Amino acid sequence: MIEKMERFQVYLEAGMSKELERIAAQLGISKAELIRAGVKRILQEKTEVKGDPILGIVGMGHGGTGRVSVKHDNFLVGIRLRKMRR
Repeated sequence: MIEKMERFQVYLEAGMSKELERIAAQLGISKAELIRAGVKRILQEKTEVKGDPILGIVGMGHGGTGRVSVKHDNFLVGIRLRKMRR
């Protein structure tokens, strides 16, 4: 299904416009199609739902008799220091 297009005018630096023309020609598409593809990509990246970064710590610990649930800050700092030393 073809989506309805809206006309949109934008000003680009001359060098940017020439570079877009060159890339579009290499790809065998119009400069407008190249710009639409770039805008679509940016919109997809910005609207993707990303997981909560704090979930990255799940599974980092190694059970045992320690008190990781109480001393988690000390534990995380230790991991960061070890990574920095590598």
